[in-house]
Amino acid sequence: MMLPYLPAVLVLLLQPPQVVEQVCPPSIQGKISLCFRTARELDSIIGPILFPSRKEMVWPRRIAPAFGTEQSGMSGWRSEWAHHAPMRPPGIDNIVALENGTLLLQGNSADIDELTALVRALDVPIPSVECRLEVVRGKQKLLSASALGKVGTVVKANNALTGPATVAARVEATFKILPLGVGRYEIESQVKVSVPLAKRGMRLEKTFQSTREFTLGQTLTLDQVEIGGETVQLFLTLNRPR
Repeated sequence: MMLPYLPAVLVLLLQPPQVVEQVCPPSIQGKISLCFRTARELDSIIGPILFPSRKEMVWPRRIAPAFGTEQSGMSGWRSEWAHHAPMRPPGIDNIVALENGTLLLQGNSADIDELTALVRALDVPIPSVECRLEVVRGKQKLLSASALGKVGTVVKANNALTGPATVAARVEATFKILPLGVGRYEIESQVKVSVPLAKRGMRLEKTFQSTREFTLGQTLTLDQVEIGGETVQLFLTLNRPR
């Protein structure tokens, strides 16, 4: 004789994990108070960071473990937030930003300590840097352009030489400077260059984009073009302002 409640038990056992929403976390393992940076500035480095409304603390939706597993409590749950920024420790479950500049942390203690040290290193007054671009043909520097800007902003560097076609040159550059850690930066470059070549009547006209990682004082080659038997190179140097 089949028990009357057996079909309901079978349905419960076979149904997929249910998506549920936590309004209040069961525990907060760590807190960080920001002094100079904002949570939105740090989101691309250690995100995703949650930004709850004033009225209600809404934590990310979580998928409960399958019924009947040995997992218990929040340690057995997995977050729906799959994307993690490259510098976020893997053991951090959630980061929530409050309006007073406090970050609430959930995760294992070792990764919370690692994240806290990283945030302390990033939470400093926003530094200014100098981006200096040089256009070199062979061994001859044709022109250069430089600009000062704060990390996290977009800076522009332009320069031009006027005169006959054999002399006239122009460079227009836009740099977006992003912090990666202590003394390390990522620079997204968009450069448009027009320079004469040694052969009469020939010019290099080019627009290009690049993303490179820099440390202060480092010079890297952004681009190199072989044209008309000549080599034109673009060098970018990242310096701290004097």
